[in-house]
Amino acid sequence: MPACTICSTTDRRATVGTSFIRLLVAALLLGTAGCGYRALRLSTPVILEAVQGEVPAVDALPVVEQALHRALREGGTGTSTRSAVRLRVWVVQAEARLSSFSEPALRAGQYDAQIRLMAEVIEPSGATRWRRHFVGTTPFLSPPGGLESLDGTARRALQRAADEAARRVVEALRDPPVTTSSVSSRAF
Repeated sequence: MPACTICSTTDRRATVGTSFIRLLVAALLLGTAGCGYRALRLSTPVILEAVQGEVPAVDALPVVEQALHRALREGGTGTSTRSAVRLRVWVVQAEARLSSFSEPALRAGQYDAQIRLMAEVIEPSGATRWRRHFVGTTPFLSPPGGLESLDGTARRALQRAADEAARRVVEALRDPPVTTSSVSSRAF
């Protein structure tokens, strides 16, 4: 025990404080063990099919596919292919455009990178569980450099938008729509 240098007695406050902190940490660890403070795992394994789409953005398809793989890995998907659902994803739109009310001639231009996805979950039986649209949007400013730096900034913003859309897809896998009316019959 630490001794007090003034009165040469043992300072109990230091040991009580240390014990209290240890007790608090132990209580937090035990309390969070069963309350869901952990990575939420998807209840059903998911097989991601190749991302499809016809969009003019050069790197949109591989960027979206990588973002989906990361989001599924972080979402804790199972690895068994038996009774796994299939996830089909189409990139409907991928673009970086000038934001409304932005004046790049007067100041740094503000742009929006946006990715629109159509995702469909197919049961092992072949039935469609649900089909939904997802959007990821990220604002970014034009850099002071030339067109090359704007292109690099736009690509990074498109990556962040793809990450956001992929996260939303995985959230929908975790908490699927309740009704079957979410399956749209409209062509895409």
